[in-house]
Amino acid sequence: MDSKKSLFFFPTVNEPNAFKLNSGLSYIQAYLKEKSFESKQFLPQERVGVETVMRFIEKENPSHIGFCCYDTGYYFIRILVKEIRKRFKDIKIIVGGPTTLFNHDFMMQDCPEIDLCVIGDGELAFHEIISGKHMKEINGIIYREDNRIIKTPERDLVSSGVKGAELDLLSSPILSGLPFDRSNISIFTARGCVMNCAFCLCPTICKGRVRNHSIKRVVDELKMLHEILLAEGNLDLPVHIWDDNFSLDTERSKQICREIINKGIKLNIWAELRLDMNDDELLKLMKEAGFTDINFGLESASPKMLRLLNKVHHRKDDNTFESEKRYLEKGRKNIQLAKEMGFHTSVGIIIGLPTQTVEDVEETFRFIQETGIDEVQQYYLLVYKGTSLWNDRDKYGMKFVKTPIPITTHLIYPESLENMRLMDESRQRQESFERLNRMVAEYSTNKENCTDFFDFIIEKNFDISRHDNLIRKHLPFNGSIIFTDTSITKSEFIDKASRFIKSDIQTLNYYLLTDELYSSFQHNFGKIIQLTGARFLQLWKDSGIDDDKVYLVTLQDINDMSGFLDEFAEAKEFHETLYLMDSCKFFGKCPYPQISKLRLDGNGEVRSCFSCSSLGTDVSKLEEIQAIIAEKKEAAEIRRGCTDCNVKNECPKCLFPSPLSEEEYCRTMIDFLNQK
Repeated sequence: MDSKKSLFFFPTVNEPNAFKLNSGLSYIQAYLKEKSFESKQFLPQERVGVETVMRFIEKENPSHIGFCCYDTGYYFIRILVKEIRKRFKDIKIIVGGPTTLFNHDFMMQDCPEIDLCVIGDGELAFHEIISGKHMKEINGIIYREDNRIIKTPERDLVSSGVKGAELDLLSSPILSGLPFDRSNISIFTARGCVMNCAFCLCPTICKGRVRNHSIKRVVDELKMLHEILLAEGNLDLPVHIWDDNFSLDTERSKQICREIINKGIKLNIWAELRLDMNDDELLKLMKEAGFTDINFGLESASPKMLRLLNKVHHRKDDNTFESEKRYLEKGRKNIQLAKEMGFHTSVGIIIGLPTQTVEDVEETFRFIQETGIDEVQQYYLLVYKGTSLWNDRDKYGMKFVKTPIPITTHLIYPESLENMRLMDESRQRQESFERLNRMVAEYSTNKENCTDFFDFIIEKNFDISRHDNLIRKHLPFNGSIIFTDTSITKSEFIDKASRFIKSDIQTLNYYLLTDELYSSFQHNFGKIIQLTGARFLQLWKDSGIDDDKVYLVTLQDINDMSGFLDEFAEAKEFHETLYLMDSCKFFGKCPYPQISKLRLDGNGEVRSCFSCSSLGTDVSKLEEIQAIIAEKKEAAEIRRGCTDCNVKNECPKCLFPSPLSEEEYCRTMIDFLNQK
């Protein structure tokens, strides 16, 4: 391959399109562009499966492919890497990102199709790789040579050596003219943090150092964004400063604000501040500079939990938590001041910490309600390798369950914490309603191409080996599989989901239908069980299934959508997610031509909905199914005389109208549509 072109992929979790723009990869792209190398990120506009990715690679014909890997995305990457290696023997496959820092040995062993992993900063390393430098001369990588896995010496953190401008040697994605995500515009003014919070990977990644872009570089980027968004009429879009802690050096932060004001830059800027590392002057300058949203790092308002997290510097002989109490009191005043100035305020909190009690969590809830915080990101603790919590896990008495997804482990939470309520201010709760609104809007404006939210329905005793190729190639990443075997036990359900994951059929959402929903899709509030991601091994209590976790609502059953939303918003026991689904039964757009859903039964027969008759047992490609349906559709329209029918443009022309005969179906639809 003569050309040196790179493609980059960032598979995500629970994102609509499964792949999104990654700022770290954009930095690598900008550096390569400066060195005259071409690159592109894979940014689909709709949900895609493996085949779509392979067609993109074939079209672009790259010499190198790079993946940014987070723990939950490793399995997606593994599937793609194996398929890439089957089809494109000469492409160099490189994996980097946070997960490689502590899992590179495992990844190289587990997935021999990976050529090498980059450990740490990727900009210079990737350039050296694509330039053809010998692997043994490139620091900070692990690679294959003669059936051996070789690790080179650790790479120093990227730095220009110029104090206050250590990162300016790296080209700017914004100033380089690279695409950026309008839904998540972001810049970095610095990398790293000097704090040592027990749950955070940053101290390990940055080795306790902070490296800055110069203030001029930061302001130049913001000025460029201002000019672009002004021309587009998008100045109201948020611009996120994704520093680990924007207020770590308050004087530097103030100077950035002053320069924004002096340059006349008008942007809607969001930033994260440490709860105690800011003052009146900084907040006033931020307000004048156009900052609108502040996320304060809270984690917990329990002094005991803050001590466990090493969130606040304290004397070794301080057993009264005085340092933590002062931290919270200062934070309370800063939040109040921010709210008085008109900032939208948010915090993140963690549930499931070692030794944490319900009262500790409720203490945090009270702090949030007393301070009037606008929004809460409410997370369960995830313990990452390399953090102090992971290194000292035995000391904390934490117990983990290994999941079928490699790399990830799941913390066993105390039952009392597992069932903690979601606050009304919780972003997780708000996002559920936002998701519903998006679904309703999409359905109402674009019924013919509306995304189908459930991708595969697996019936009782289904043998995945019969159609594993069909599922693996065409299941959209982050799609869903529904098991409809209502007699299945929880342990059998775990086993089935585990076998799907281990067989490289990867989706992060598995559902088990209860009798109520399985018997009819016409209920206003059908109940289903949801298992999501690495948490799917943590199930409900042995006493039975908690069927209040998730609601499924069909579009046909809702006459007054706004009234329904209002009613649902007042629900007191809302735990997880509301899903919306189009249950056709003759009055929706027939899904067969788009093949947005497949039903696979225990006899190996492929169907497309609950009414559909068999489309065959030997089909292994969507093209075959589409051909069968096209043939059936043409024959049915001739047989029914659709061409001469006066309601042909309104009729969904259901191919499988069971339990009605074709004659009964046509008569019913003609009578119904003529009366509208």
